[in-house]
Amino acid sequence: VSTLTAAFVTDDGLLRLCPGVTDYCGDFSWEIACTTSHIVAIIINIFHIVILKKMNNELTFSLLNILMNISLADILSSFSLIIKINCAIHHLSDGKPRLITALLSASTDVGPVSRVYILALAAWERIVAMCYSQDYQTHVLVSRNMVCIASMWLFVTAAVFLRDFIFNETHCLTAILGVGNYYAVEPKAIIFTLMLIPTLVIGVLVVILARKQRGVQGLIDAGEQSTILRQNYADTKYVLILCVLFYISYLPTLMSFVLLFLKIKFLVFNWVIVLMFAIYGVGNIALYGVLSQAYQQQILKSCGLHGTTSTAPNSQIVETVI
Repeated sequence: VSTLTAAFVTDDGLLRLCPGVTDYCGDFSWEIACTTSHIVAIIINIFHIVILKKMNNELTFSLLNILMNISLADILSSFSLIIKINCAIHHLSDGKPRLITALLSASTDVGPVSRVYILALAAWERIVAMCYSQDYQTHVLVSRNMVCIASMWLFVTAAVFLRDFIFNETHCLTAILGVGNYYAVEPKAIIFTLMLIPTLVIGVLVVILARKQRGVQGLIDAGEQSTILRQNYADTKYVLILCVLFYISYLPTLMSFVLLFLKIKFLVFNWVIVLMFAIYGVGNIALYGVLSQAYQQQILKSCGLHGTTSTAPNSQIVETVI
């Protein structure tokens, strides 16, 4: 693809390169590596959803439903990043109506933003299970689980598409994460705020859960044999680790902002950011597989193998579902 030198145009309604950008193609080897990693992440997440669907039952429906939506958001996130780093898609987008490409950008932003909100719902569900266990089944997050999740998807989709519709005049192309960049501050501030609010909520919920978890750990160490208590402990442990992994996955993004503030160009951080999201999407599934015996058994059964399930009454390996 030839290097473009066209100036960014704001009065013809067509998408152009961002100011100061002369080419919309990044490092090809990084593009291939990141694209491959996200394709693998998509396949694994689809398999994960299939396994969770087979595990579904009335007692764990709300928990499994949240977990399936986390994987769905990861799939959309991986798909969006494949689009955003693909040089050929940037080439096809150049010179097209900016409003159309801005709406395409909105569709690629829904997944990453939704993932944060679903994770906040997962942490909230754990708060209900750990702190209000007596009212768990009647709590709105459990009794109207589908409505809560659908409302979240609707809110995020509407907010992101509205942003891109209003600020499509500032939409432009860059070499990395090309479809969905803005040279104006306002649209960046909107998406930052959309993600900041649930991120802060997750942080607060994690602190509460960690304190409650220590108390439950003390009961288990003292010999408490309640199956529900042990299951809640295992479920909460998974969510806490998942939240920590979420914050770790955004460390390269934070570093890129620091470098941008210091006016230091180090483009490899952009590729590391893309790669980290793929690792996160696969890592949370691997973690769930390690913690959940029921999940391990379902995988063996789906593969035509027959695992054995421990029947020991005091087994500390319990079914983990989120």
